[in-house]
Amino acid sequence: MKKALFLVSATAALFVNLMTNAYAYNNVYVFGDSLSDGGNNGRFTTDGKNAELYDEYIARNLTDKKLARSKDGGTNYAYGGATANGSGNPIWDYVAPPTQKQLDNYLQSHSGRADPNGLYIHWVGGNDVAIALQDLAKGDKEAAQRRINDSSASAASQINQLIKAGAGLIILPNIPDIGTTPKIMEAVLTSALKKTQLPDDKIAQILKQAHEAINKYPTPNKEIRNKILQGVFKKIAEGASPQDPEEAKEIYRQLLDAYDNTSKIASQFSNEYNQNEENQLIHGNILFADINHLLREVIENPTIYGIANTLGYACPQGIRADECSSSKPDFDKNQPYLFSDNFHPTPYAHKVIGQYIVSIYNAPLQVMALNHINRTPTITALSSLDGHLQQLRNDHQAKGKVGVFGGYTGNHNNTLTLGSDYQLTNNLLLGATISRYKDEQNATPNFNYAATGHVITAYTLWNYYGNGWLNGDVHYSRTNYDNLSRSIQLGQATRRESGSTMGSQWGWRITAGWDIPITRYLTTSPIIQYTWDKGDIDGYRETGNNSTSMHFADQNYHSKVGSVGWRVDTKLGRFNPYASILLNHQFDDERYTLRSAINATKTSFVQQGEKQNRDHVQYTVGVNANLTNDFRAFAAVSHEKNDNEPNHDYYFNLGFNVNF
Repeated sequence: MKKALFLVSATAALFVNLMTNAYAYNNVYVFGDSLSDGGNNGRFTTDGKNAELYDEYIARNLTDKKLARSKDGGTNYAYGGATANGSGNPIWDYVAPPTQKQLDNYLQSHSGRADPNGLYIHWVGGNDVAIALQDLAKGDKEAAQRRINDSSASAASQINQLIKAGAGLIILPNIPDIGTTPKIMEAVLTSALKKTQLPDDKIAQILKQAHEAINKYPTPNKEIRNKILQGVFKKIAEGASPQDPEEAKEIYRQLLDAYDNTSKIASQFSNEYNQNEENQLIHGNILFADINHLLREVIENPTIYGIANTLGYACPQGIRADECSSSKPDFDKNQPYLFSDNFHPTPYAHKVIGQYIVSIYNAPLQVMALNHINRTPTITALSSLDGHLQQLRNDHQAKGKVGVFGGYTGNHNNTLTLGSDYQLTNNLLLGATISRYKDEQNATPNFNYAATGHVITAYTLWNYYGNGWLNGDVHYSRTNYDNLSRSIQLGQATRRESGSTMGSQWGWRITAGWDIPITRYLTTSPIIQYTWDKGDIDGYRETGNNSTSMHFADQNYHSKVGSVGWRVDTKLGRFNPYASILLNHQFDDERYTLRSAINATKTSFVQQGEKQNRDHVQYTVGVNANLTNDFRAFAAVSHEKNDNEPNHDYYFNLGFNVNF
């Protein structure tokens, strides 16, 4: 990869400013079940008292605040065991208020209005699917389907209620595939063993043995995961009928068929719930997180994420995650697990979920940096032109002369410019340039790009009343971004998502000054300048089909910049140093905005960047070289200071001019 250019070094600084200078949302509000519960009914993961849950990771990273449970006056209203709109058991719903009740309590305490500067997490549905499976096990298919339909509709209605109440941004994770959890396997075994009229303590012993057998092995992929499961079923079947191999085979087949069928239905219910909920959402600012897809990705290749086993769990069999401590002697520390108990993720898995959601949140802020990057080809091309015009102002060409000049701006062949001009009258010059820009660098450690662009410029220089000068230009750039790559950290895995797009910019600029002779060898001049630009960046879709693959809408920007400054020129002979300072002020108060979403959803959300710094100072020092009467060269270095950026722009120009 080529070295970062001096000029574009501030791109990374701008991006860091967008990401860290301020927090867009003041508070995080959470509605959900045991996956989100911060302590209202418990903290459902290993060492829950000290472990960080996914929603707490999000709150810390996006608001720099600690998330507290609602029982202590905090903003986490989630309760372990909650359903979307009631379990059908009034006592249970009192202990674990449904998310509808959680939301109603929040809105009632806020006069029916949601915090427009609040970030909302709404994640519910796992318990609804579990109840639907219980209904199905009782033979009531209609009740099971009604549960899926009604609960998903209720969840969508709650999201819509938040949108209408004015919520700022709603994070909506879908429910993971319940069919992949250890709970399904244990439910199948329990059901089968109860039919044999075994006592409960014997059933518990068999479940414990199955749990210990599964925990002996890693599950590096889905195929081995299934083989381990089959091996456990086979061992249980052989234990149930040690004297009759044929009967043992039949028991094994029945167990495997029961598991496959139950797992398939659980997966189907999970998918139906997710699809129904999304289909009933109204238009709003919704960040959809495909946790279901992420779970499948982890199960297919857990090792890269730092997880060894996705079928077993770390806590002892029969111990819930909210009661599980890693300090207990029967806690399994032999390998990193996806699950704490048979249903809830480990603290490490919570972190991966948090990283995943935060990566979606940050993605548009990363891509938003293209608004700044897209200006660079024009800036570097005009920098070469400025060096050329500076030379022409000091050494006037005769009428009818044709000039050809070339320039280089930046570092490591960043921008090459070739131009020609014609001295139409003694005081008026017309010309045009074409520039080629090429760059490849990291805007930040998590977002990099490769860009190739061209800039066309037409310009004029008018000298009047002996000491006055006026130059103007119109310019157009077109830039191809061949490789826009985002880096996402998910546990130990580093994933990259890439895409490509095009950007353009056009505008005009006018600059004027009046030379004031100080001595025979020294001249000074005030400078006044106005620049107008408009840019567009096409939306694009990342090429992957992952849970992290996203698409981004079109972006556009405009700027109106007024500048005043002063310059000093020397006329010493062959080599003539000069210096200038320019104070730039952007008149418009523009903020970048970008709508985006993961590829797997119809929803989308808008991110808004920080206000741009409207004032910056540019310093330039250079030298003109009169090598012969018709061949001249120039060199300059510029430094642009912006108080909001810790690293500033440095770029240099080299050029030559030949007259005919």
